[in-house]
Amino acid sequence: MCKKMIFLVVLVLGFALAPAMGAEISLLSDSFESSPWDVNWDANEPNWIKSADGNGLSGDYAALSTGDDEGDLICDPLDTSGASIIKLDFWFYDDGIDYDEFALWALKGSVWKEVKPDLAGITAAGTWNHYSCGFIDPNYIQTKFQINLYSEAIGTAEYLLVDDVNITIVDDDTYDVVLLDDGFEGTPFDANWNDVASNWAEGVFVKSGTYSAAEQLKKSSFCT
Repeated sequence: MCKKMIFLVVLVLGFALAPAMGAEISLLSDSFESSPWDVNWDANEPNWIKSADGNGLSGDYAALSTGDDEGDLICDPLDTSGASIIKLDFWFYDDGIDYDEFALWALKGSVWKEVKPDLAGITAAGTWNHYSCGFIDPNYIQTKFQINLYSEAIGTAEYLLVDDVNITIVDDDTYDVVLLDDGFEGTPFDANWNDVASNWAEGVFVKSGTYSAAEQLKKSSFCT
């Protein structure tokens, strides 16, 4: 399987996070190599299955969702009480699924909240994509915090892999907040700039990466 990688930093509650200044504590770090594979996800029986050997990103295995094995992948309850922030990141491989077939949910108090409804719609198919976000709303900070990596309506010839899931908490109030970090490598290139139609085009004069935004000398693009 091709293991090209695309890094993606997205916003939850308006914030994406730079490395924290305070103490960081790992609550979950799972590459699905354990036996059983779902040891951190079995409080609610998962609808996903273990992938075939060799399909993992950092190891041999990943969590797999297909048209026959879709629905909830809910982590076991985690004690996030006392945290200033909860940080989540994971990798996923999108093999042709539609934009609305993969979503992130999180337990906000006693109610499940759809945090990101269209994960597959903002990434590239046929490659490993990185997602990271942070939770600062105090209703997420509780003794039984959970996330649900939810899939649905996946076609018979499509599949979805998730690997290297990490959840950490920061127990200090001092951390940096990044509102936008864009190297214009996404598809479309102006994904963070297109609430109002952009008058710039994809360019080739770059400082890093492959693409830049080239001015069309009409008016500026707008941040979303």
